[in-house]
Amino acid sequence: MARWVVLFLLCAALPVLLGEGVGSSAGVDNVATVATVATVATTATTTATTSATTTTATTATTSAIAATGIAGTAGSIEGSVIYTGVAPQRAVLQMAADPFCVAAHGGQTVLSEQLVVNDNRTLRWAFVHIREVRSGSLPVGSADTVVLNQVACMYAPRVAGLQAGGTLRVTNSDQTLHNVSVQPLNNPSFNVAQPIPGMSTERSFDNAEIMIPVRCDVHPWMQAYIGVVEHSYFDVSGEDGSFRLVGVPPGEYVLEAWHETLGTQTISVTVREGQTASADFTFGGDR
Repeated sequence: MARWVVLFLLCAALPVLLGEGVGSSAGVDNVATVATVATVATTATTTATTSATTTTATTATTSAIAATGIAGTAGSIEGSVIYTGVAPQRAVLQMAADPFCVAAHGGQTVLSEQLVVNDNRTLRWAFVHIREVRSGSLPVGSADTVVLNQVACMYAPRVAGLQAGGTLRVTNSDQTLHNVSVQPLNNPSFNVAQPIPGMSTERSFDNAEIMIPVRCDVHPWMQAYIGVVEHSYFDVSGEDGSFRLVGVPPGEYVLEAWHETLGTQTISVTVREGQTASADFTFGGDR
């Protein structure tokens, strides 16, 4: 009991001590009710946020190619991130330290998202981007805001892309304390407490960096990664393992796929005017 009293006082004091803005709260609802809402929202939020990441990149790309007049000649790159060998068993996340997190998932088992092999033998959560331009050039559009949500004590999405100069907005959608610990190598680090539902923290990243880890020190299983690149030609593989980069000017490029446990791979790709280039990556023990 005393531990929870201390935690409550800490939650109330942290925003003042850290000088962070505090969003409004309608009060603490019944945990079971909130947990039901969080459970329903988890899948929808993950899917919507992953989709939003791709949409953000596509919108910035469309803006960039329109400004440079290459829309009629641009092509695209499409492919999949394939996994070979036996899919490893996913670890069970231990959430018992925070009753809200357990209730938010209806008491059901929650599996790690470190290495997710889809039903079609592809990988989820691989970050794919153009790493190098060997011939041609990439237009750079305006950078947009990317949202990273904390819902049901998980980050959604787990992997996201951001154009350099853009804004990362991290939001707490849970009725429990989170903290956002971001420790880049090429950008300023920060560590901010978010004790109240609806709180958001925004930071911009001016320098390219693959990848920036995001953690919650309160819930050690919570992990996300942000890929910051100079342009908007990036995507994250989803439930079918596919990726798509649109509006790519004709030229020769080096494409890179990053996965948090399997490392990186590169492929040379030639994009021809108005055509779609294919590029598949293969990870796993039986490559």
